[in-house]
Amino acid sequence: MISESFCTTLSVRGKMQNVELLQNITGRSPQHLNDVIYVEPQNCDTKGNNCDQSRTDKNRILVYFGGDVQDLSSNMKLHRDNQKYLRWSLEETAALLSKSYPHNYIMAVRPNRMERSTFSCFDNFVESNSCGAPNHLTHKIVAKTNSNSSCYALLQLRGLIHSVTRLKGLLENEMSPPKLTLVGFSKGVVVLNQILHDLHIINSVEPKGGSDVDDDMSRFSDKIEKMIWLDGGHNGGKDTWITDEEVLKTLATKTNINIEVKVTPYQVQDNRRPWIGKEEKRFRNILGNKFDLISSKRLIRSLHFAEEEANIENHFKILTTLSCDI
Repeated sequence: MISESFCTTLSVRGKMQNVELLQNITGRSPQHLNDVIYVEPQNCDTKGNNCDQSRTDKNRILVYFGGDVQDLSSNMKLHRDNQKYLRWSLEETAALLSKSYPHNYIMAVRPNRMERSTFSCFDNFVESNSCGAPNHLTHKIVAKTNSNSSCYALLQLRGLIHSVTRLKGLLENEMSPPKLTLVGFSKGVVVLNQILHDLHIINSVEPKGGSDVDDDMSRFSDKIEKMIWLDGGHNGGKDTWITDEEVLKTLATKTNINIEVKVTPYQVQDNRRPWIGKEEKRFRNILGNKFDLISSKRLIRSLHFAEEEANIENHFKILTTLSCDI
């Protein structure tokens, strides 16, 4: 169901491009709405037709979750500090992603809450505090409850994709089926992290009451081809990276998801927030070494701008390092 959805063509860096704002898109329920910045694959019309028939990946969808400050350009312009980063607005980032992944449908999910017009809070995916730091729903918590409908991040993701494909006249069964790339930048990694918890819940918690939710989510999660963590960070004091070995074992052994990690000194070498670097190191060591994902090439990790000053500009600039060829 799509509740009062609206489409608006947006101006990107002074030029009209095929970037649209889809407002009030329904996720896992009519009460869980997110705005979505949407871009068609290059060389496709507004219905996804007339694409280059020689390519085989026109059924790919890239879903992006951004960081603090990143909002609609119109909102950022009104903020005394955030207007300095208009280059990295959600519209600009969606256009950049479309250039990096020209054969993908791009969906940049706007947080349902921008606290103080700055802090990205993805409450529809994971419970967050006033600064957007997550309170993750884990398998240990779910095991103590009577609810099967616990994979909220996956449910919200599936709902948004279904609503957008319906709104744009793209039937999911015609995409045979869509393959998903999920990208979390800075604060946006909290959504990817909750999805890892969801995957573990699906594979480890005994269903109660005969619900088919976990089976549905398992089939949906099979569409996830790749997950990209971009310079993750937040001020919550922990849980910037998943370090629970059980959760990472599920990712490594019960899925075929490829993992890419791109970081800068701005996050992983920040002495004021030392847990970020420590958690990232443990994350890649468990996946890469214990579960051998480095040698199997399912995990790629790179440090960018190591010889440059650790600043917010280089933090944002990591968005320019993405490419479907990597």
